[in-house]
Amino acid sequence: MPVLIRDDGVEFVVRAYRELLAAKKSSLVKREIQLLQHNNGDYLRLFLQPDGDYEAVFSHEEGYLLGETVWHYFDRPDDLIYCEALDDDTAILVVVRAGNVFLDAQVPVANLIDEFASLVANVNLYNIYVYGSIPLSETEEEGGFVFDQDMVASFTRLEEPLFPTLPTMEALRLLPVAEALRALPSRRASPVFMLIIGMLIIGVIWGVYEVFKPSAPVQQTTVAPLIKPKDPYAAYRSLMEQPAPEQVLIDMVGKLKLLSTVPGWYPSNLSWGAASGGNNNSTGTGPVRVQMTSFGGTLAVMRDWADVNQLKFDITGEGVALYLPAKLKERSAPTAIEKTQDAVITFMSRIQHVLHGKTVQLGNKETQGSITLWPLTINLSSVSPSVIVLVAQSLRGLPAIITGYSVTSTGGLYSGQISITLVGT
Repeated sequence: MPVLIRDDGVEFVVRAYRELLAAKKSSLVKREIQLLQHNNGDYLRLFLQPDGDYEAVFSHEEGYLLGETVWHYFDRPDDLIYCEALDDDTAILVVVRAGNVFLDAQVPVANLIDEFASLVANVNLYNIYVYGSIPLSETEEEGGFVFDQDMVASFTRLEEPLFPTLPTMEALRLLPVAEALRALPSRRASPVFMLIIGMLIIGVIWGVYEVFKPSAPVQQTTVAPLIKPKDPYAAYRSLMEQPAPEQVLIDMVGKLKLLSTVPGWYPSNLSWGAASGGNNNSTGTGPVRVQMTSFGGTLAVMRDWADVNQLKFDITGEGVALYLPAKLKERSAPTAIEKTQDAVITFMSRIQHVLHGKTVQLGNKETQGSITLWPLTINLSSVSPSVIVLVAQSLRGLPAIITGYSVTSTGGLYSGQISITLVGT
């Protein structure tokens, strides 16, 4: 288990194993902890959750929990990203989601964009703190990775590093399992639980009152039908409520990262939407089809991995096909419409800084009522997931939808096509 040792000798544990233990008798909790100890380490800290469950944090090494220590330093916001450059090549990354440490690790700076991209598919409002040369920015003009504004509560660039002087807390120091069990936090009825009980009682009283109170006489009124004028841009609004193209591509990168964890297998092809051979799935409801190819892995390993991740698993003549849900959310309805040609010009000027050469193929634009659709294809040739993230950012804010993609993998690099349609007047 990795440990970061500060110049003053203080040890911080990163990448600890965390598991939520359901509310039950203390004796059963202790038994479950003893079973988990065998694989996850002899050092433990237990945290009582508001709902009465326990969060158990295990490590093979002793020391202070880095993620929780950083979270407490910043007054425990619900969602937090902290990233500090330790040197030119490595950085500390701490991510808290919904009040729980999701990630605390020492990460190569070259991998940070992939880590940031994996967070986009979730709905969180992050307080972000960075120090040093980190590829994360508040605005696109600064360069680097940029989160959507609706995911950022605050963005602070620190003038001094935090890690060398980060205050420690004894309550966040890992203990030998036996000692941690003796200090097992006791459960009390949580305020949330008491509030729920109170609301149920009030609801019952109100329901009884509604049943037995005298009913008021019903007056019938006739309302003339309201005829609304037809919206000439209804089709445009409908298309623009579909998932944003950058979200679709960030989702793709996240899936590539997940699939790379299958022992002895790699994703040889990833396709979605029209490119997957099914219906147009630009509404984000269709699955992503993945062709997995073995490089020494067994079918049993692949099946077990699919079962653990609750994925549909099919054996094909080419290997194994997996079907992953595309977890995408719709956009808010647009309040303005722009010219399709302006959108194409903006996109082309952005993409030339990411992909060099003739990588974008323009199709024939088509007019449908009051709107114009202009399809285009992005051709990828041996690019890394980080480049796909940059392609996603070049589409941010544009009136565009992705109708499908298909990419193949060779040696960790990806080639293929992304089909996009720009929409406007």
